[in-house]
Amino acid sequence: MRSKKKCENVVTDVKKVNISFSWSMMAFLLIFTIGSLYEWKRGASDRE
Repeated sequence: MRSKKKCENVVTDVKKVNISFSWSMMAFLLIFTIGSLYEWKRGASDRE
């Protein structure tokens, strides 16, 4: 009985980490995309 309860707690903790990781990844991708579009718009990556 005791190990089943412990297993449920681990699964719940993993779900919380996945949600937190997902939001962190979304924030990173949003900032990265905005930065890339800004750089592209200004032409900073053009090489001569």
